[in-house]
Amino acid sequence: MCCDCCSVRQQKLWVFGLGGFLLVVGTVLLSAWPSLCRQLVHSLLPLAPDSFIYKSWVTTPTAAYTTFYLFNWTNPEHLNNAAVKPNFEQLGPYTFSDYKEKVDLLWQQPEVTYYGRRVWHFLPEKSNGSLDDVIVTPHFPTL
Repeated sequence: MCCDCCSVRQQKLWVFGLGGFLLVVGTVLLSAWPSLCRQLVHSLLPLAPDSFIYKSWVTTPTAAYTTFYLFNWTNPEHLNNAAVKPNFEQLGPYTFSDYKEKVDLLWQQPEVTYYGRRVWHFLPEKSNGSLDDVIVTPHFPTL
């Protein structure tokens, strides 16, 4: 805008006019954005038993993997001997696959009610241990 064709007054008018216009457009979009976004999601991804997204929504298509590391107390017989420090050994990882699914669906338009269920499966091939391992841990509230 720095040219010889416009006066300083015209340049200021253009800058403030454009700034005011952008401010009005931004305010309108900011106030209307939540409803526009909601309408867009409802039109593109309808949740109905015959929609393409329904099967993935009811049952998680891929499992989430969770690993646990536990600490085994190897010398609990020395609990009352203050001279002996407790010795802990790290065990694991114990790996589980976690599937989530929705059951007991009740359709009451425009809402659906369901009970969420999680199913955990132990994966011995990804774990360093088994579900039969005996692990001794202190019960900290009683100490």
